[in-house]
Amino acid sequence: MERFGSIPMSNELKNIGVVGRFAVEMDEGRPARMYGDDALISILGADHVPAGEELFAWWQKRVVEGYLESIESAASIHNDINDIHIEIRYEWKHPKKGVITVRSFGFVNPDYKEGMRTEGLIQDITGLIRLERDGYELLLKKINEDNRTRSVISCLANDYDFVAHINRSTDSIKIYKANELFLKHLKRPVIDFNTGFELLNYFAENLHEEDREMFIRKAGKKNVDTVLKKVETYQIIVRFMIDGEPKFYRFKFASDKTDSDEIVVGVINIDKTIREREKREELRNAVKVANAENNAKTAFLFNMSHDIRTPVNAITGYTAMAKKYVDSPQKVKDCLDKAEIASKGLMRLINQVLDMSRIEAGKVELHMQPVNLVQRFNEVLTTFEVRAKTNNIRLTGVIKNVSTLIVYNDDTRVNQVIMNILGNALKYTRPGGKVTATLEQLPCEEEGFGRYQITVADTGIGMSDDYLERIYDTFSRENNSTISKIEGTGLGMSIVKKLMDVMGGEINIVSEKDKGTTVTLDFKFEICTDDVTEATMEEKTVDSNILSGKRVLLVEDNEMNREIAKSILEEYDLIVDEAEDGCQAVGKVKESGTDAYDVILMDIQMPVMGGFEATEAIRKLNMEQRIPIVAMTANAFEEDRRKALEAGMDDHIAKPIDVDNMITVLTRMVSPKEI
Repeated sequence: MERFGSIPMSNELKNIGVVGRFAVEMDEGRPARMYGDDALISILGADHVPAGEELFAWWQKRVVEGYLESIESAASIHNDINDIHIEIRYEWKHPKKGVITVRSFGFVNPDYKEGMRTEGLIQDITGLIRLERDGYELLLKKINEDNRTRSVISCLANDYDFVAHINRSTDSIKIYKANELFLKHLKRPVIDFNTGFELLNYFAENLHEEDREMFIRKAGKKNVDTVLKKVETYQIIVRFMIDGEPKFYRFKFASDKTDSDEIVVGVINIDKTIREREKREELRNAVKVANAENNAKTAFLFNMSHDIRTPVNAITGYTAMAKKYVDSPQKVKDCLDKAEIASKGLMRLINQVLDMSRIEAGKVELHMQPVNLVQRFNEVLTTFEVRAKTNNIRLTGVIKNVSTLIVYNDDTRVNQVIMNILGNALKYTRPGGKVTATLEQLPCEEEGFGRYQITVADTGIGMSDDYLERIYDTFSRENNSTISKIEGTGLGMSIVKKLMDVMGGEINIVSEKDKGTTVTLDFKFEICTDDVTEATMEEKTVDSNILSGKRVLLVEDNEMNREIAKSILEEYDLIVDEAEDGCQAVGKVKESGTDAYDVILMDIQMPVMGGFEATEAIRKLNMEQRIPIVAMTANAFEEDRRKALEAGMDDHIAKPIDVDNMITVLTRMVSPKEI
């Protein structure tokens, strides 16, 4: 042990880590012995400081199998040739670290006479071996870190408009690239800034106002440091204002792997990429919408095919039956009554489809007028009384806290909504069930307005939660009409929701399968402050006898429609003259003079000359007496009525003809005007 000091130690050994000294004595007839200094004991991980035979036996037992022969071979060479130094590497089972790699460097002491004494150095080189396995390039990186960093940044700078290094500790900045085309849009040069995050805050001033707060928060030093501890790169997409237009740019932050205190910041224009991506997304969305619409149309056509054929089949069937029973007036009447019911159902179906089309096109206009809510509410209930009794359903109406009776609203649209909800309640309630409709006035904070709530609760079949989520979807039905045997297009609730939106109201539905449904309609109506009485709101009673002997010019291009209308008019002793188009009508009025006709019934869409053009031509004849002109057309909506009045007509009758309504209108047209 006294010659440890004479063992040479290379600079490589000194610089690489802890080195222990050892001596092994091997005498003939005696067990081998090992001695070592504290560094050796530390390297071997011994709990105490063994020596001699104990240390050698403990060391030898932990040599990994296969390496002991190499050690013995090296010892034999030492014994034969005393004047050489030999280095060996072997794996050894460390009591705490597991298998480690040991490097041993030694020589034979020639002064030892009892046998052979080997003295040398020992070192744990496991870390070095692992480093070599992972790649010696890591060491080269450390040596050449500055050159490599410059190379990486140089490559990055080829694509980026701005590249810089920011030191996390000092906040110092080193700019590698600053594109003049990019920087000219900034308020002042970037060289005015000495710190990195000061520059980033300045960049924020040049962003779109909606992006500034977000960028300042995400590009802040604290946030960037936190994120880069978890990921290698971090990016923020923002919009710079370039020539008054927002352009998309990406800020990219990356840790410098050669120096944990440094980050690289790059700014690149990605506006073209983003715009192209948005266009692709718009196209994908357009395809999705088109597919959804096609699916909806397919479902609609399936339902409509059944729902239209049902009433058409009834009409044609009962018409054929009536022909067979011409000698039995009662059977003929019964067939015609049922055909009429089917035709009205078909008409409702068509009106719903047209209504939905106009609502979706944004062509619904509200016609506000004074309405007595309580009176209208009771009228709607009366309309459904017979149906309820026929189906053995108990229909109850409740009016609560209604202090203001007359309000302004679109009476037709409000009635349409209420009747749809009440009709559904009766349709889906089984015999013996109950339907309760309630009208209640609630407190309203807005002066001059009243808040009214109509609730319809039934004990019907109810709806599933899944269907409630899509109840307002166009053409949606929980079960199609073929399965449920209940006719419908799946448009009713969609129309109701859209009408409520147009009127500024709200609708809420609560339903439980097999227990019932409660629908709440919430309206806000302007209170009528004008001096409006019940009498002024009601239609004056008409006397159709006044029509007897009056002359009517019937302008209609369809021969069948002319025949039907003429037959109805002649039943009321009206004298009917006919014209097949607007041009003929203008000619007849011009030839016949002022007193020839008491009223004109004018179709709108006709060949040669339409109804609007014909009306305009007649009004330009400067006749002494103004002949009332009434539109009679399949264009049945409120805006169609308004167009007719704007064209110079006096009223509007929708097809198919409601006889009672037509007679009422004609009676009003020919009645003496009050002065």
